[in-house]
Amino acid sequence: MAKASEAYSTKERAELLLLNLQKLRAEVSAIEAHYDILKADYTKICDDAMLKISSMKTDLADALESKIGEVEVFKPEMSGWESRLESGLVPAEIRLKAKEVLHQGVTPAPRSPQAIIDKAADCIEFGLDKIGDCIIFPAEKIIDACSVMFKKVNRRAKRRTRI
Repeated sequence: MAKASEAYSTKERAELLLLNLQKLRAEVSAIEAHYDILKADYTKICDDAMLKISSMKTDLADALESKIGEVEVFKPEMSGWESRLESGLVPAEIRLKAKEVLHQGVTPAPRSPQAIIDKAADCIEFGLDKIGDCIIFPAEKIIDACSVMFKKVNRRAKRRTRI
């Protein structure tokens, strides 16, 4: 009688394990479907961010070239001032005031192109971190579900062996 009871509990345990395995397969296929959708969305977001960065880089290069052109306009005037100062025709105070006036319109923006590129790179890194989180999170949930299921099955098996 004990052997029949043991065989029956083993059969029930195996059936339960198979049922749980089928449930897990269904959950995994659902998670994989979500993963593919999320991966496609995040890939598109990443590609869009790269396009924006390329666009910003081109715009910054154009802006830098225009600023360089503006500076080039003032160079002849500055050299004229320098030659007058060297010859002693203009006092040093007047030259310094003129230099300040000339450089007021040419001051660089407080944010350099490198700072903008660094900020964009930080944003991309943040996005890639989130993509990684979306990939790891479902895998962790699958592992958690499996471990909970196996713990539950082991507890039931232990209870049945005690009885």
